[in-house]
Amino acid sequence: MTDIAIMIMVRAVNCAEVCSGDDGEKTAISKKELVVHAGEELQHALTLADQIDYLGGSPTVKVLPASTSADNKEMLQQDLDEV
Repeated sequence: MTDIAIMIMVRAVNCAEVCSGDDGEKTAISKKELVVHAGEELQHALTLADQIDYLGGSPTVKVLPASTSADNKEMLQQDLDEV
């Protein structure tokens, strides 16, 4: 489960950096939201890893491949489709 959270975090960071558009302010807001989302996913992964360790397991070190795109709408749709 931590692998999914890490993959989402990586994708959010990527999306925040490649997010573009002519709508200036709207794109800046989207980037800020994606950075916040990446931080939330990191915290989620850390919480899951702590719980897995507490229960005697071993958190995964595998990271699922993260889809990327140069198109803003496609990037966000990938988040909806793959999770």
